[in-house]
Amino acid sequence: MRLLLLAALAVAPLVASSQATFQTDARPVSGTLSPRADRAPEALDLTLRSPTESPRTECPGSFDLTAPDAVVDWRGGTLWMTVRSSTDATLAVYGPDGAWTCNDDGEGLAPVVEWEDAPRGRYVVWVGSFAQQGGGAATLLAGTRPAPLTPDAQARPAADRIDAASGIVEMTPIAREVAIGGIDAVASLAIETDSEFGCSGFIDAARPTVVVRYTGGGPDRLLLQLVAGTTDTVLLVRTPSGTWLCDDDSGPGSAAAVAIPNATGGDYVVWGGTYGGTARTAQPTATLTVSDAAYVDPDEMDMDDDFDMDMDFDPTPYAPATYTPLDLDAAPAVRLALRAGADAASTEVRVQPSAFNPLSGPTCSGYLEPAATADLTLGGSGPIGITATAEMDLVLAVQTPAGDWFCSDDADGFNPGVQIDQPEPGRYRVWVGVFGETMDAVEATLAVARGEIVVTQPDEFGMDLDLGDPFSEGVYSGQGLQEAGRAATTLTAPTGGSPQTAEVQASGEIESPVAGPACSGFLSADPTAALTAAGDVSVSARSDDADLVLVIRTSDGQWFCSDDADASSNPRIDLSGLSGGLSRIWVGTFSRADMPVPATLQVSR
Repeated sequence: MRLLLLAALAVAPLVASSQATFQTDARPVSGTLSPRADRAPEALDLTLRSPTESPRTECPGSFDLTAPDAVVDWRGGTLWMTVRSSTDATLAVYGPDGAWTCNDDGEGLAPVVEWEDAPRGRYVVWVGSFAQQGGGAATLLAGTRPAPLTPDAQARPAADRIDAASGIVEMTPIAREVAIGGIDAVASLAIETDSEFGCSGFIDAARPTVVVRYTGGGPDRLLLQLVAGTTDTVLLVRTPSGTWLCDDDSGPGSAAAVAIPNATGGDYVVWGGTYGGTARTAQPTATLTVSDAAYVDPDEMDMDDDFDMDMDFDPTPYAPATYTPLDLDAAPAVRLALRAGADAASTEVRVQPSAFNPLSGPTCSGYLEPAATADLTLGGSGPIGITATAEMDLVLAVQTPAGDWFCSDDADGFNPGVQIDQPEPGRYRVWVGVFGETMDAVEATLAVARGEIVVTQPDEFGMDLDLGDPFSEGVYSGQGLQEAGRAATTLTAPTGGSPQTAEVQASGEIESPVAGPACSGFLSADPTAALTAAGDVSVSARSDDADLVLVIRTSDGQWFCSDDADASSNPRIDLSGLSGGLSRIWVGTFSRADMPVPATLQVSR
């Protein structure tokens, strides 16, 4: 099988074609670098210009073909180039021997090209972006690849020291706005980190972001989190004992978090960075939060107390929740291509699903990350199969260039697979997820190949079972739930006296994309009811025909959900301090319902 994996695209020289439209003789827009093999690489700051898709199939991305971004004047020896940018950058280089060398994601999302014994001469460099967009800042590095370096923990930090005493709970952490990012790859540092899955990203190794002076000790767990909106962050921490800790995905969303059980007092030196890198001139800001809490060793827990059958069952009747739809505009970390003439391609992916799959369909289930796992470029004729494999039960979602959706749960055993009989050429978005909720990252293999997918026959399980279709079309209704959608019923909270009730239809075709300790079940895309209320109200639902669930988005944007309350299977949510605006209510079912279920919705003071 011939692999055409862009994330690990070989950088062997490619002979130039007379049809190339890059203007290799034009004056560079941003300047000339003259690095030397016996010196540190030189850096050049520039602005991405990418109005035109590359005319060369071996050079992915979009560029300004009229003039190069830079010229590198090289005197000989091993030559290395890379780019640091928050935009998914690409590199196209025309060498003095007339050969083209191109790369997209050589190191994370950063492009890297390297030549051993590169000939002397003029290297003409274009820095583009994988998407057809421009205006972002970037830094081009050229010279000999730097030797692994150790972050300078003694250097003056960029931000003032944070003094943290024991007793900072997670609900009221210390928060500090800091500038993050840099041009140094964490994976290339001369340190060993205690990170189970490895750690990727870019920091400024020469200067810490901040020092946290912690005066706790004993059974405390020190927790550091770095959140920068939708930016994927990374945290590198040197503890007082000299141990290095690193993380890039354990916090909320794609944020970084480092938890230190039994934290000792002392200085924790912190570097904050980004997974994709940043230009030297465009460091983003992030919020670093510091908190601690009592740490309980699982080995010391009294399991008999935890599972005492005489204890009263006290379910959580309702709880605050978060709504995490798919982010259709986020840049995937992996790109895969199956071009005309190729038979198969595959890549390793690492996913940490955090949201319910908001797609509806017979085989749409499980948990996904908001951002797509991979971009897949298809060419040639079908059928084409897209599969994912791992040591745990996976799910798969695929969006075609035309916007159609496909889902899969179990195709080859517990491995999902989607077959596209007549694939249109273009860009496909692929989400690899897991069937059950997990807090851990999952390593999986994503593959695409010509031909039909392999479907496990029932007798391979040793049972005469009808497994159903291995994949199906799915429907994605905007963000999964129509937050401002039309409601079939409108309620106004009573001013007093008897509750107000309404007969509604509880629907359950979309697995709830709302996450929280009391969140579960299936909902309709449009809300069941709209509620106008101010002050404190209680909302409940009941049915004789189904186990119901309840989700509410208040007028100020807060989410709440409930499954079982009052020792019954009926949900209830108590809301306080409503502003008087319009809240949306979804009444759903705990299990997927093929038909709407009659239910009674009640609002009381």
